[in-house]
Amino acid sequence: MRAWRLGIVFLIVLGLASLVHAEPPRVVPRAYEPGVTVSLTLPDRPGALRRVTVDLVAVEQGGLVVLEGGQRTTFVWAEVSPGSTFQALLRAERPKTGQAWLELAELARAFGAEKQSDEALRRAVAADASLKAQAEAIEAMELGGLRVDPAEPEAEPATDADPASDLPEVVGIDGRRLPPKFVTVTPTEAARGDEIARWEAQQAQEKLGVRLRVIQTEHFLIFTNWDRVDDPWLEQQLESAYQFLSREFHVGPEQTVFVGRLPVYMFDTQEQMLIYAREFDRFDASDMVAGYHATRGGGFNKLVMSKPRATAQMGLPVARQRWARTLVHEFVHAFLARYRGEKHLPRWLDEGLAEMLAETIYPRPHAEETARTIARSGRSVAEIFDDRNMPGGHLYPVMMSMTNGLYRQDPPRFVAMVDRIKAGEDAETMLMEHFGVDYARLEQLWRESMR
Repeated sequence: MRAWRLGIVFLIVLGLASLVHAEPPRVVPRAYEPGVTVSLTLPDRPGALRRVTVDLVAVEQGGLVVLEGGQRTTFVWAEVSPGSTFQALLRAERPKTGQAWLELAELARAFGAEKQSDEALRRAVAADASLKAQAEAIEAMELGGLRVDPAEPEAEPATDADPASDLPEVVGIDGRRLPPKFVTVTPTEAARGDEIARWEAQQAQEKLGVRLRVIQTEHFLIFTNWDRVDDPWLEQQLESAYQFLSREFHVGPEQTVFVGRLPVYMFDTQEQMLIYAREFDRFDASDMVAGYHATRGGGFNKLVMSKPRATAQMGLPVARQRWARTLVHEFVHAFLARYRGEKHLPRWLDEGLAEMLAETIYPRPHAEETARTIARSGRSVAEIFDDRNMPGGHLYPVMMSMTNGLYRQDPPRFVAMVDRIKAGEDAETMLMEHFGVDYARLEQLWRESMR
């Protein structure tokens, strides 16, 4: 679900970054079709807040237009906390380009979300360096031009209980304060997450014309049209993968990783999976894709895969083992998406970690030799550090061996680096700070180690 633009492109005045008072931010109207389910934080009474779950249908000059209880309502900007407003728009917009991040940053500045606007500006320039001057102009704009009370408290409402308030301070090896490993989810939030997942699965059934039944396990909602005889095997594979990653991430049984149970779509055929990917995630996957992980913010993640089948070249046991490896790989992405908050890791590190952990239980034949062959060829692999590119499958062993080399050199320092990146720090800067190398030097050292 992405935004359909209704308005004009933002008017950005260049060269105003040095002025104390620049032109105020503007609102470009947007509509979301169909509506995107979001959570918003609103004042309830003096000193108290409440959380509402609504369908966001549009952004207008006057505020957020939502459907609440089937009724169309406008929440003016001053009624909604800036933090929850930004998260709602982030989920609806799902910006991918530098220009999209730039527009979201200007809007965030308008309703008073300064930190979120700064992060969006950073992402805009990272995606497109030519936008730097425009980003500086937006940074100079007046903050909170749409808000009548910019001092509104940012605290989240207490739902059932607010366990996050009792969380101890977490400090990394470099003495910096870290967010909790996985943010605690209340029972009400978990139940709502399950409800949303079931509703979205119903939409998928209606649009795709397939009948999906739901299998509920301790940690998953599995939506599938596989043969029922495979249900026990499917449940066992998923829960085993969860237990494996819980040990790797040191997640205790009392901890919650996802908002409710993780939705998992297991389609009977790859064709059904590819159609779903295109229609619901705007992912034009090739027929070589065995599965994928998707996240849209707000703690909502899902896995999408198709059933492993025997072929003329591959028996069923081998097909199932490859499927299980893909499951672990994509599941690592789901864990990392929730780890220390929802900041994204750079692709080389995200894919490298996913491959590294999957390799521990499902080694892939010739993966190391593939990395060595590429290293010896002298061909540059710098493309893996540019998140605008999607690396080909032959580069996954490269990302895995590079990540594994850093981890084996100094595991605590590697984890500290990942923590800082997840906290919003620039990845190459953190690589230099923790290991004393930039991307070019990392590639050189990797190539030497592969020889």
